[in-house]
Amino acid sequence: MLVATVVGTSIYSFYQNRHQTLTIGIYTGSSWNVPNGHQYHMIDYAIHQFKKTHPNVKINYESGIKKNNYINWLSEKIVSGQTPDIIIMPQENFDIFASEQTFKDISSFVNRDHLKDKFYPATLNAGKYHGKQYTLPYETNPTLLVTNQSLLKREKINLKSPNGFKSVNEFKQICRYMSNKSGIYGITSSYDWQDAQLAYGSKIFSGDDQQLHLTDNQVKKGFTLIQSLHDNSLVHNVTNTMFDQGKVALMPLSFAQYRSYTSYPYYVTRQAQFKIQAVKMPGKKSTPASTVGFGISSHSSKTELAWQFIKTLCADRQVQQELMKTQMGCSVMPQVIKSKKTSKILAENESTKSSIDNLLLDQILKDEVTYPKFKNYQSLMHQLDYQINEALQNGTLNSQLSTIQSNINRQLWSYP
Repeated sequence: MLVATVVGTSIYSFYQNRHQTLTIGIYTGSSWNVPNGHQYHMIDYAIHQFKKTHPNVKINYESGIKKNNYINWLSEKIVSGQTPDIIIMPQENFDIFASEQTFKDISSFVNRDHLKDKFYPATLNAGKYHGKQYTLPYETNPTLLVTNQSLLKREKINLKSPNGFKSVNEFKQICRYMSNKSGIYGITSSYDWQDAQLAYGSKIFSGDDQQLHLTDNQVKKGFTLIQSLHDNSLVHNVTNTMFDQGKVALMPLSFAQYRSYTSYPYYVTRQAQFKIQAVKMPGKKSTPASTVGFGISSHSSKTELAWQFIKTLCADRQVQQELMKTQMGCSVMPQVIKSKKTSKILAENESTKSSIDNLLLDQILKDEVTYPKFKNYQSLMHQLDYQINEALQNGTLNSQLSTIQSNINRQLWSYP
């Protein structure tokens, strides 16, 4: 009876996979706006791996779609009833599409196949909306803090990897101390008010009512930090180029930028004659990151087959190891990040050798932040960012917080 059941299941699986076609919505190039010479390598590699177990399944994707045109292309496909079975989704667009029920809920598949422990928690949470899993994480791009070790050593400051700073207060003191030196600055302007909030673990949007809270005591600590950096060093004028010139001690930089631009650290080390080291951003659970995921269209009639391919892209160790080798972002799997192969990849790369290893990268990925999830989060954050930066530059942040909070909350109340 058992043999008959197994044989029957195998025959059913064979005919289910026979002559079926899966369509994929993807874009060309990097997800992180950095150079990428392997535009379709990963999707083709994953298809090759998938066909080892699903030889009769055809997988189609439309080439030549640039990332900045992708969302319009996808929207048109959805409106015309031609939504691909499988959809790549950047984090900045996820909330809108999830709220519009673009994806199938894959929570039961994740539980069935015991995948939760295969990913870094924040990368998996990036694909959740209102408690349901809609995408699996595929690639993530955390922010590192790059340090000018030669400049710090000259001032007898020792920042040990991976944590770098014992506390946020130590981070602030070092930034202020360095900025008091003639012609030297503590940190570049790419460290912004949102980073300062993350340093203190502040939650500016509440989970219950999705209202903005800028006047809470914990949130005020973050604003005090960024105001201090602005007042002390005119941080809004301190550029990454000034870091290249050896004038700045600290600079936040995404891992993809760090990995792809030859100026970090090879150019800097060769031209400006100073050593650099990557450390974790100050604070706990304070690493900003963006995660790209894959979901299944809510209109797809091939859910199980689509799920198997998404698993190949996102949860197959060999595919994720290839991603670590050829793409500029990070694998989403601890098993891959901590592997000897990843250690070798980082050690051989001009941009990462001697300044970051896979153990540090593992600590940084464990520290990634999970962002709030509601439909208009991204558009509200753009508005909030503009208003807060304007108040910072005008020196009126403290007096403007209540007004800014009221303006944003008024818009939240008006949304359906």
